[in-house]
Amino acid sequence: MRQVHMKVLVEKGMTLADWEVFVQHFKETLDSLGPDIPEESKANAMQYILSTKADFSPATDAEIEAYKNAKAVAASAGRCPVMH
Repeated sequence: MRQVHMKVLVEKGMTLADWEVFVQHFKETLDSLGPDIPEESKANAMQYILSTKADFSPATDAEIEAYKNAKAVAASAGRCPVMH
């Protein structure tokens, strides 16, 4: 999860505050579904989302450097830098 979101962590400055906003919207969306979705399914979905919190902590200096290096290598090889 963390690697997939590294671009927004590094280039867009995504923070745990952004993650918390997402969690709140996700919870509100689940709540709005009412009885269409079983409560157990909602609880499982919420539990999974909450388990991703560490993936959205600020990128370390080493992660930022690795991301930038991988992006440069991918770009020089003509590959999509977003996927590498």
